[in-house]
This record gives sequence, structure tokens and C-alpha cells, in this order.
Amino acid sequence: MEICVCVKRVPMVGGTIMVTPDGLDVDVTMSGFTVSPHEECAVEEAVQITERLGGSVAVLTLGPPEAADQLRDMLALGAGRGVLLQTDGAEWGPVATAEAIAEAVGDGGNVRYDLLLFGNEAADTGGYQVPVRVAHALGLPCLTGIKRLEIVGGDGDGGQRIVASREYRGTEEVFEVPLPAVVSVKEGINLPRYPSLPGRLRAKRATIETIEPRPVLCLLETDAGGGAADASMRALAVARGLATSAGEDLAAAWVGPADAIDPAGLVSAGVTSAWGIGSADLSGYAPLAWARALAGLSSDLPGLRGQQDGGGPVSAVVAAATDHGNEVLAHLGAITGLPMAANCVSATRTGPGECDLVRQRWAGSLLEDAVLEAPLALLTVAADAIPAEAVAAEPGSAAAGDLRVERYEPDLVDGDLLTQAAESAERRSGVSLASARVVVGGGRGVGGPEGFAVLEELAGLLSAAVGVSRVVTSEGWRPHRQQVGQTGTKITPELYLACGISGAIQHMAGCQGAKTIVAINTDAGAPIVAKADYAVIGDLHEVIPALIKALKARSGS
Repeated sequence: MEICVCVKRVPMVGGTIMVTPDGLDVDVTMSGFTVSPHEECAVEEAVQITERLGGSVAVLTLGPPEAADQLRDMLALGAGRGVLLQTDGAEWGPVATAEAIAEAVGDGGNVRYDLLLFGNEAADTGGYQVPVRVAHALGLPCLTGIKRLEIVGGDGDGGQRIVASREYRGTEEVFEVPLPAVVSVKEGINLPRYPSLPGRLRAKRATIETIEPRPVLCLLETDAGGGAADASMRALAVARGLATSAGEDLAAAWVGPADAIDPAGLVSAGVTSAWGIGSADLSGYAPLAWARALAGLSSDLPGLRGQQDGGGPVSAVVAAATDHGNEVLAHLGAITGLPMAANCVSATRTGPGECDLVRQRWAGSLLEDAVLEAPLALLTVAADAIPAEAVAAEPGSAAAGDLRVERYEPDLVDGDLLTQAAESAERRSGVSLASARVVVGGGRGVGGPEGFAVLEELAGLLSAAVGVSRVVTSEGWRPHRQQVGQTGTKITPELYLACGISGAIQHMAGCQGAKTIVAINTDAGAPIVAKADYAVIGDLHEVIPALIKALKARSGS
């Protein structure tokens, strides 16, 4: 008879229960911790059953590393194994708790145990729901509030069954269900034994099996000059928030040499493990091959923490919502058969296999609240909507030397490299619009193709990229690759100097990630003036030459 008893770590409170200063929780600063009385009786019942029929007892709990102490208390009563589903210590609701337990005790559609025992309700929350939800998740019969329990039958008698009873309104209700089953018991079903000295010593020496949180993996793109792209660092900030919400680690991966990205920036962003992906055949951007590599990292890489039987070691894969990021994650969704959410601005883990998302629609004009349900969450981040400040270093970050970047060679299959990009040296020259720290933009107010000469000169002085509005490309004045907007490039510069641009919704969707917007326009009522941090009301053909003259004078050129 294999039995698993699920217990909850609860604070020991005195006659007066104190709350935290914000009034949102019980203050356990000066409290010890124990196990609910109902659950202590459940452990005793499990031990008595195995003493009569043989078998073993495992005790399982969710909680921080310190919850191992409560597991050892239960091992001292006679349980044989302790299993800790490690969390950050924050209170999980019944839905998330039940899903975590069901995932831990399940085995590919089967159940590892003949009997799952619970206390009828936790002493602190009195939630009552967890055993019922676990039973539904596993498709098992469920009995609650049990005060007497007996195992009857055998292999020759239709299999083992539970005969159990409980008191209700002065009568005794009797139930009989087949095993496996879920049963919650009440205090009084037995009198828990006092742990013996040998039991305490055995419990002290026992190894607690710890299932650590699965990390969030963020795909980083690299700049031509080396280092992580700004959009990827902003996506990493959202990935960090997702990991933090579930007490998970944060991992990063990129395609290229292990030293392509400085570990110092990753460590300050909260990354605890990193991989450089590469193989002899993978020399350029190949979306399907990149996705195949992420699928390998997400499912079977032994170096990542938290791997469990029947589940991969990664809880989510995140990338920036660039052309590459969206394409790779779409391929990953197709490979795994899992949903992918694009253009997210925030993500929070609400339970195993469930994330609450906020994502952009209509180029950021509308924010949508959504729920993503999948064993592996796949999402891309609208990096232009993430403030640059969000990428700031984590307090107390470890030193860069603490992060070891591993090498990962993916197992590619035939066809993965059929689509592979070759970069043009000519197109690669100059400052990248997507990653430029300063962008000089021109719109209809520039007047024509020849009007961009002065903007090009200003961009050269500022080491900036030149961007344009949609109307400029529609008129054929500049190539489409320079277009900023919903259907062009989304930029995240420190400074965006918008010259002669009206500021249509489509254009603002592409530049809303700029830290500072300065508008130069003759029309004080132009939409971009209202959106800008600073505005110069005047003719750009006078303002820009004056600015160039001032910059040259300042530099002495």
C-alpha cells in the first residue's frame, strides 16, 4: 500500500493573532511553524495502515526550504519519505496548490500512490478545497471529513476498496469507494503517537526530496557589435517578473558563442544560468533551427534545475516581440503544439500551467487581459512598451563570475536549416534603427527626398539612426526599412527627435518605447506635440540647421 499524505506548513499563533502593518496577512515574524492537527492525524492514519498491510508513506508539502522541518516532524511519526515542492514561501491559493500536488503525484495519466490522504482543512486558511480539486484533476473518487477508515478486499475480491464513515447532523454516513482514491480526514480519527527518539534521529538524518521551481528561459538576441540587444534586455525584465511571481529562477540563452554576451549584465538582471547555443551547421539566423534548440532546452537539458519525471525543466520561454523573436516562438509553438501569446507587457504566474497576461492589441492602442494555460508558457514581449528603467540591476545581485555560461548543441532534424538568412554587409552597415540610442525622425514636413540631407547630417553628429513616418515611405522618399511605426520598426531609443511628423496612431505605436521624445513642428496642435516630452514649435528647416551649428561649435569642428 503506497500512501502519500499532503500536509500544510502553518504558523503557530498564540491567543492573539497579529496582522502585518498593511493589514493584508498574518504577521508570523515571531511565530514558529507546525502542521495542522487534521493533517497530523492523516499521517498517523497512513502509518497505521502500512503497519497492518505493508507499504510505505510519503509526506508532501509546498513551501520554502524551511518547510523541510515540518516534513521531518512527520517522518519522526513513521513516514518514510519527505517531498518538498519548493516555493518562495508566499501563500498559494487552493487552485494553484491543487495543481502543483496533482502534477507531483501524477505519472503520465496514472497516479503513483494507492491512497492520497489530506487533512480536512488547513488550520490557517480553512480552505477545504484542495483534496477535492486534486481528486478532480486526477479523476479519482474523493471522500471528505472522514472519522473512520478501513481498507478491505484484495486482488481476488474485485480489488482493494475503502470503507469510510463520517458524522453528519447526528447520523453516520458510510462510503465505499475503490482505490486509488483521495480522502481527507478530521482530527479525532486517531490519536497521533508521540515521536520516539529513534524516530526523531531517523528523521533528522533523512534526505528530503526537493522539487525546485522550474526556471523561466529568455531568448536573447545579440547586436552586431556584441552584447544583448536592448529589446531582449527589456524582455528579460518581463521574464524576471514572471519568474519572481512564482519563486522561479531566471535563465537566458542565445544563439552564438558563449562569450557573445557579458555575464555581468545578465547577473544584474537576475539570471542564474545561461547557455550559448551553437553547432557546426548553425551559422546564421535559422528560425526553425533556433526553435528546435529552444525546444531541447525546454524539455530535456539536464543542467537546468527543477526537472521532474513527466515534465520539462523549464516553465516558460520568453523572447522580445521582434521579427525574429515572434517568428522563433511561433515555430516553437508549432513544434510543441502549445499556444503562444505575442506582444505581452506583463506576465504573472498564478499556478502551475497558468499565467495571467497583459498584452497589446491594435498596435498598443488597446491592452488585453488574458490567461495562458499551458505546461510550458510561450510568450513574446512588446519591448517598446517596457520602460528602460525596468532593466535596472537587481538589488544584491551576485558577481558576474558566479554565472557560468554553458554550451548547448541542439539536435537538429532534416529541414531545420532549409530557411537560413545570410546577412548583407551593405545593409548591415550604419546604426541599427531598432537598437539605436538616438533616432532622428522625419515626416511629411521635411518636404521631399532632398530635405533629409540635413537630418542625415544631424544624425551623423549624434551617432544616431534616421527614421521616417509612413507617409515618407509611401511617397518613395526613403526606403521602408527606415519606417518607424506599427508596420515598420518599433524603436526604444534614449532620445527620439521627431521632425515634421504629425504623430498618427500608427507612428506613435512604433516610438512609444522612446525614453524621451522631442518634437519639432510648426503645428502646436499636432498629436505628436501632445505626446512629446518636449516640443519646439517652429520650422524644422530653421531649427535643425541651428542645432547642427550649435553641435559643431560645441565640439569645435
